[in-house]
Amino acid sequence: MTRIAVLSDLHISPPGPLASFHAGDELAGLLGRLRSDHGVDTLVLAGDVFDFLALPTATATMHPEQVPAFVSQTLTDLHAIAWGKQIFDALGALVVAGTQIVVIPGNHDPELAHPDVPAILRGRCGLAVDDRRLDVYLGSGPWRTAAGALDVVIGHGHRGDPWNDIDPAMVLHHATTNPPLPLQLPIGSRLVVGAMRAFRHKYAFVDALKPEMPGVPLLLAYLDPTLAMKHLPGVATLGARAWVGGLQRRLQPGLTLPAGPPAARSAPQPPSDIDLLAAALFDALAVTERTPGTIAAVEGWLAGHGASAAGTLASHGGGRRYLLRAALRLLGRNGTAFDQTRVDEADEAIIAEHLPSECGARVVIAGHTHAARQIRLDTDRTYINTGTWSDLIPWPPLGADDDAKRFIDDLEANNIPVLRLLTWALIDEHGAQLLDETGGRGSP
Repeated sequence: MTRIAVLSDLHISPPGPLASFHAGDELAGLLGRLRSDHGVDTLVLAGDVFDFLALPTATATMHPEQVPAFVSQTLTDLHAIAWGKQIFDALGALVVAGTQIVVIPGNHDPELAHPDVPAILRGRCGLAVDDRRLDVYLGSGPWRTAAGALDVVIGHGHRGDPWNDIDPAMVLHHATTNPPLPLQLPIGSRLVVGAMRAFRHKYAFVDALKPEMPGVPLLLAYLDPTLAMKHLPGVATLGARAWVGGLQRRLQPGLTLPAGPPAARSAPQPPSDIDLLAAALFDALAVTERTPGTIAAVEGWLAGHGASAAGTLASHGGGRRYLLRAALRLLGRNGTAFDQTRVDEADEAIIAEHLPSECGARVVIAGHTHAARQIRLDTDRTYINTGTWSDLIPWPPLGADDDAKRFIDDLEANNIPVLRLLTWALIDEHGAQLLDETGGRGSP
């Protein structure tokens, strides 16, 4: 009987200032038990297996000619750690025992799509460099297979996220041109190697601010607008005025008719960094907060002239309070971050595309958001988000002011605890389930 294990968002990296993976022993133990305890014949590592962005040498632009040496050194550094060697040994032992391993590149490890990297990974696992039983998937859509009559669809989940979208095919293309072409990383990646690296010296908890989605820059602007203005993508070059201008434009009604005939209109362009930042803040404001007064208050704080008193929520007036409320709403996924029975907008988009009501018996597995989910839509259709093995921040529930006040006090005191939920999925012909590292049912 086919049995498939899916792990994603491990974020494995050597210990360092931006490392958020601290579960090496637990991961090595689980990998060592997958075949003996769970009968797994296929292991899918579904994106962000490694966190190359956490390395001090990571930059905002990928230079393909440097990738093989960069990856090789990182894997060598990991292998030198006891738990790292155990992880690589366990992966190699799985392959030798007959388990197929499929690796899907994510937005923190797009280097896996470089044509030279699969051989490097196999070698580090003690396998022949051409042993395709461990391989990197570079298909244009999610990876698919079947478990009996059950259709199985697995992807990382970052391709629908404009903050973090990077196409593995583009990595491959840039690596195989002559000469290789540099590839600028998406705004989320540039946020990591720029602003988050700068903030980490003062706020160690930013290590756990993953994935890099709209709430992150809002939280950074809340904590220190001066530092944020120096390092946030887009804002660092265009300034706070451009960010505020994007908010102001969103207060104006849109055009009711297109400007000119279709032939005269240019093709739509991808949103700029500043557009993404403005949309993030505007969309996260409550409808009643979308006013010129709110925008003026936010502008005052971003310009460094807002109220700066630390303490409880009650003392956070003006634009600073708006930024914090918007950030917590986004980072806590509108209160669903740790509720495994609820979906948010990212989950809903995946369900709408890959789990339509007429699709038959199907399970869809995604990661990326770090918010573990198990949703049984009906007797035939199941959606699972495998969560993450990196550290998590326990965002307070929406509407609980006492919890929010305590959280803000701890936030400003740099005293934020972390969670490690360590969830994964197991699939067979009877269905799919979300489990924890012990093999029990995953739970917050």
